[in-house]
Amino acid sequence: MTVLFSCNPVFVVLFAFMMLHEKIYRHTVLSIIVSVLGIVVIMNPLHMSGNILVVVLTIFSAVTFALYSVVGRQRSERYGSIALTCLSFLFGSIEMLLLILVTRINSISALLTQAGLKPFADVPILHGISMPDLYRYIRHRDGLYILFSGHGGNHSSNSLARIFY
Repeated sequence: MTVLFSCNPVFVVLFAFMMLHEKIYRHTVLSIIVSVLGIVVIMNPLHMSGNILVVVLTIFSAVTFALYSVVGRQRSERYGSIALTCLSFLFGSIEMLLLILVTRINSISALLTQAGLKPFADVPILHGISMPDLYRYIRHRDGLYILFSGHGGNHSSNSLARIFY
């Protein structure tokens, strides 16, 4: 399905045309046609097996990523790329936290488990880390470097994985 996600440039061209009023040239149309044909040949829809929901969600993710790219290009001129990147990560983190908290609701957790999505049921926020350990990581002289990059000191990236899993 990752091949299907690679069609997001097709949607970028369409959104840029509609939202940014960019021109679409003949070579752009030809590129879109070749891209779509390539995806169809690789995916082979006549002999495709699997869940149709996966295909729909993959196309939806390609469309939303294309929309994000076009809106991001439009907004980066006004706010700057660093500010947009920070806001994207901030809102993405808030969204993930909310989704994680929703999975901790018993009825949602049971529903996810029944649907065969047990790894997504009752997702832990912090697993295997205590407050004293967290304080020790942050207090260490390159603690922030370790927290954000997984390098430095005598610590392994294993400890970083323990914090965020």
